[in-house]
Amino acid sequence: MHAAHGVVSVCLPKQQARVVLSASSLGFPGELRLKTADEFNFVFEKPCRSAGKSFTILARPNQRDYPRLGLIISKRCAKSAVKRNRLKRLIRESFRHSQEGLAGLDVVVIGKTMANTQSNSDLTDTLNRHWKELAKRCERS
Repeated sequence: MHAAHGVVSVCLPKQQARVVLSASSLGFPGELRLKTADEFNFVFEKPCRSAGKSFTILARPNQRDYPRLGLIISKRCAKSAVKRNRLKRLIRESFRHSQEGLAGLDVVVIGKTMANTQSNSDLTDTLNRHWKELAKRCERS
């Protein structure tokens, strides 16, 4: 599969997709998302954790060559849909840029109330620290 605005490569050996997105890629394909309750519950069972004032991030090694992301941004975290969507966009963008270091992990990001009050650059810095910490913690387990 190729995309017009970025590089997306998908190889399907034995039903396992390998997805690599370039930084200029505009989409966020379904292969990189946690969608079902079972996929989220898999991460909740035995997670590697990284927590701060803006986010709690849980991760667990998966049987894939690529990472997948699940988001939990509640109304309690950000009252307005505009604010919740801003947080989701920032998280997805940060995840896209950091996916090489997170290969083989299922990640769930849970927003906290403080995330809503922080600037975009502060949130991006916070997420980058979380990604690095999770990569180290999950590598050891």
